[in-house]
Order: sequence, then C-alpha cells, then structure tokens
Amino acid sequence: MAFVFLNIDLNIGGFGFGLFPSFLGYLFILKGLTELSGLSIRFYKMTPTVLLVGAYSAVMYFMELMGGLGTGWLNYVLILISINLSLFVSYNFIMGIQDIEVHRGQNLNFAQLFFAWKVLAIFAFMPLVARIVPMPAILPVAAGLAVGIYFLFVLDRTRRSLYLHNPVE
Repeated sequence: MAFVFLNIDLNIGGFGFGLFPSFLGYLFILKGLTELSGLSIRFYKMTPTVLLVGAYSAVMYFMELMGGLGTGWLNYVLILISINLSLFVSYNFIMGIQDIEVHRGQNLNFAQLFFAWKVLAIFAFMPLVARIVPMPAILPVAAGLAVGIYFLFVLDRTRRSLYLHNPVE
C-alpha cells in the first residue's frame, strides 16, 4: 500500500510524474488479496474493484506524465475520484482484517489500524485543499508523508501479527 499512499511527485519542465506510481501499489494490493482471499470473503470480492481502480490509477498516471490533466476543474474532480477510490480500497482491506480478527478471535490490531485509516482519510484530501486554499506547499506534503508512514507502520504491525500465527507455506 506504500505506493498508493506515499505520493511524491516530481515536476520537470511541463511534465510531472510520481516517484511511487499508485497503479504499482494496486498490483501489490492485488497480490496481497490473492494471498489473503481464503481468510475473508471480502478479499475475494475486492479483486475486481482493485483491478478497476488500478487501471484508473494507471490512466491517471500516464495522463499526468503527458501533461494531459491540466489545472482546471476536471483535474480536481479526477483527483477527488482517485482519493475516494484509494480510501474505498483501503477501507475494505481493513474491514477484511476485522473479519479475520473476529472469525479467529486473534488480535490483529484492528482498532489502531482503523484509527490510522481515519487519520489517513482526513489527511488524504490535504493536497487537494492546498490547491484551493493558499498555504505553503510543504504543509500538505509533510503532513501526508507523516500520516502515510504512520498508517504503514500500523499496517505492518497487523501483518506481523497475522503471519506470526498464520505463517505462509
């Protein structure tokens, strides 16, 4: 999920591109869903959605790379859609973790993970807000990076708990 939530962009001339393309993150999420699909039906059901969101993310990435997004209102709408899709995928992933926790009676750190997701959901809109409301560009970048790292840290703790009790063959 790091590729989805750690979004660092470079702008060179008229071209911009992300260092961590989100569509690669969706490929890794898809791999994780395949691995976890036997533990919760939610992971199995999410597969088509993750494929569609990954495709949307790839199209957005290449449009941005070619300068096709521009700076108009359509750009804001496409970014808003992208943010909501990533939050939808991550929310369902976390709910799948809750399913495993409840079904197995195993503490997978769901409460802290869901709290971290809520914080992430709030801060996910900061770059969009920063484009509308004048503020130093470093604020949304620093806040987003810190919250993204926090979320990934908590997610890693959940992963460790899961594999501690359920090693992969």
